[in-house]
Amino acid sequence: MQLTIVLLVLLLPLFFTLLTILTGMWEKRTLWTFVPEAEAPPGLIAPPAEYLIRANNVAISLGLGYLGTFGHGGGTLYRVRYHLYILPRFEAIIVVGEGSIARLPIAATTLYTRLSDGTLVATTDNMAAVETDLTKTTLEEIWTGADFETLVRRHLERLAVIAPQVAPFSYTDPLADFKEWRAQRIEALIRQGYASFLDDRRLQWRYTPLGATLFAIRGHSRKPRPVSAMKPIRTGIELPDPRA
Repeated sequence: MQLTIVLLVLLLPLFFTLLTILTGMWEKRTLWTFVPEAEAPPGLIAPPAEYLIRANNVAISLGLGYLGTFGHGGGTLYRVRYHLYILPRFEAIIVVGEGSIARLPIAATTLYTRLSDGTLVATTDNMAAVETDLTKTTLEEIWTGADFETLVRRHLERLAVIAPQVAPFSYTDPLADFKEWRAQRIEALIRQGYASFLDDRRLQWRYTPLGATLFAIRGHSRKPRPVSAMKPIRTGIELPDPRA
């Protein structure tokens, strides 16, 4: 019995690593995930639920800009509702998603900021919301259990340290900038041999065996932290008053 338990402890991580590798090699991924609500087929977008409604109410109270409602373009396994927002100074796009992937529930909030050197700063409450970045151009923090406003203020605190490097999103089309960063990251994956395009239009891609293997291995090194471990956010990190 003890030997069986030891073998299970040793083999289970290997099993899930192999499963992640095979999934990475099989799954088709899209260059741009978000399908606008007006273009989404029936059933693609999940109805609004508690997590998303709560985040939306806080976003309104903070005076954030609303960029729209979207579905996931990854296929029938994805039934997610996304609300996208932008901070008043256009320094971060916020993606709030809730729904299911392969019938497994998911809810996540992630803030994204571009830096002048092409790096992306990401702050999230769910590790599944930010894909392991093999190009090493994403600086991520994962705070499980953090509420919407706490994530926003923690992200702003991170940006205050590197303020001169922050490259705000376009005031006229911030999503175009976000999409461009996504395309550049995938192009980098292709150049490094970690992925390959599946069509001539370069809209779909998947990981190569090397990329899928590194994706699985590096995914284990990511370190989510409970929000209880977050240090008090410094005073002075404030959002603009929406009434001003």
